[in-house]
Amino acid sequence: MACHANRSKATTISLLRSGTSNRSDIGGVLRTGNIYVLTGAPVQVAVAFATPRASLANAKFILATDGLEAWAENLTSCDIVVCRYPDFLDHFGVFLQLTGISTVRPIPRERRRHQGLPDG
Repeated sequence: MACHANRSKATTISLLRSGTSNRSDIGGVLRTGNIYVLTGAPVQVAVAFATPRASLANAKFILATDGLEAWAENLTSCDIVVCRYPDFLDHFGVFLQLTGISTVRPIPRERRRHQGLPDG
């Protein structure tokens, strides 16, 4: 489960499952300050991206699928992924921030040369 992957406490998981801390208004799971997850028909998926609930709860990500396609958005960087569901794994890097992993941009070649670094 994705929640365990980002080191959530068991209490957080049980509260989400029971609906106590779930802030979703359309049947998904909305974890405040983290992620909004929804599965359903394409119309429901479109609603997940249109609802202001995710931004009100300070969610950083939206992930939705109808089982055929997957839609994801990093609300911090505005990176958007839309692909066939089986291909979603190829785009999972958009969620690295959830696990505490950040990406590093490579140093441009000209700058590397100026700093005396090898071309890499």
